[in-house]
Amino acid sequence: MLSRKNSLISGIIIFTYFFPQTFYGQEVNIGNALSSDNALLNIGSDKGILLPRLTSGQRAAIPSPANGLIVFDIEQHCYYYYNGRSGWEAMKPVPAGTITMWYSTNISASFNLGTGLGTGHMAGWALCDGQNGRPNLKEKFVVGYSGSGDYAAIKAPGGQASVALGVDNLPSHTHTITDPGHNHTVTLPANTSHTHTISYSSSSFGATFGRADDHLSTIAYRDGGTTVDYDVTTGNGSFTASMDPASSNISLQNNGSGAAFDNRPPFYVLVYIMKL
Repeated sequence: MLSRKNSLISGIIIFTYFFPQTFYGQEVNIGNALSSDNALLNIGSDKGILLPRLTSGQRAAIPSPANGLIVFDIEQHCYYYYNGRSGWEAMKPVPAGTITMWYSTNISASFNLGTGLGTGHMAGWALCDGQNGRPNLKEKFVVGYSGSGDYAAIKAPGGQASVALGVDNLPSHTHTITDPGHNHTVTLPANTSHTHTISYSSSSFGATFGRADDHLSTIAYRDGGTTVDYDVTTGNGSFTASMDPASSNISLQNNGSGAAFDNRPPFYVLVYIMKL
């Protein structure tokens, strides 16, 4: 009887030594962990926990994995969890150099604005402020790399917030002018030499006719008839006439000021941060 009792005590001591755990309802406390109503398993130790370690093939061969199942892939060197919608997903850390947009109404609570480095829970991140080789994305839009044209090189800057158009930027166009109508006046100088021709005919020989002074007179007799033709011609000459200018009331006014205009699309301000 004593032997059996000692054996029972020894078994309890060994179990307690190798499995120092306590049970409170469904809660399991291991080691020196304090009881917690919020934890089903509570481990107190200065060591870590090893989860199942599988190759990629072994992980993929698990039949009907439960949603949320976690294993460590020894080939990919990271943990994987099973997502019932998209399958296995790697729990990899964010690669260094990753740039993302971040929202906060108090940036200085998470970043040192002098150095741009993250603090507290944002340690390992930095502002994209141009310091220490980081890109300066303050007041910038980001364009995807294409390998050609303006987008042929990483870190290439370009664009401007506003632009002023020049003549070369305007499309070909015309201007229409409507003339309301106008007149020109011709002025002749006084005593201008010019020509007048007066013809006078009479069937009666001996008819009388008038004659202007300082004019050349010509009398022509026709054979077999009594008709007299009388032509009077002044002296021939040339003269110069002047044409007065006329106003048409047509005017073509200049317009525009050449002021630059904003060519940016609608925007919303966030913070660009980079993983170090």
